[in-house]
Amino acid sequence: DENTRVEHVLAIQKPHAIVNGEMVQETVERLNQGDVVHCPICLNDLENAVVTICGHILCNVCEKKSIEDRSMCPVCSTILTRKDCLNITR
Repeated sequence: DENTRVEHVLAIQKPHAIVNGEMVQETVERLNQGDVVHCPICLNDLENAVVTICGHILCNVCEKKSIEDRSMCPVCSTILTRKDCLNITR
């Protein structure tokens, strides 16, 4: 069925997409220290940033739209759910 197929696809893709936890932590620390980062999709400054499991930083608007429309990272096409994203509010 469709749910089994989706779970199988996720099991195949996600282990390769997950970046080193230290890299994500460093990214979060940089954002918390006030580094100016721009969303690679809309190019706006990131006041409310989202860090994905694949290590990309997006604005929360582009992240929501990407997950709702395509269920994937707009930068690298890794399949994502809301659980795969860490919201950082500065």
